[in-house]
Amino acid sequence: MLRAGRLTAALAVAVLVLPGVVMPGVNNWAHLGGLACGGLLGLRLPALARHGGRTHTRPERAVLGTAVALAVLAVADGAQQLGQLLLEPA
Repeated sequence: MLRAGRLTAALAVAVLVLPGVVMPGVNNWAHLGGLACGGLLGLRLPALARHGGRTHTRPERAVLGTAVALAVLAVADGAQQLGQLLLEPA
């Protein structure tokens, strides 16, 4: 399970950093901030019971829900900006 977690983390880093290197206008600092926040959440929140951990407490669920909501907003903002970029006249 640890090996799978390391592979997932390596793929996440690649997916976050590669667009910033290849595409102009992508903010790698924002991706780094998201990676750091995700890493901290992963270190702080226990695994779910079905993965060998325990049930999350109410405050843990609130923190996780807030993080998911912020991630959805960030993706929506990125999609909106990409749409503007693609639709602007050349």
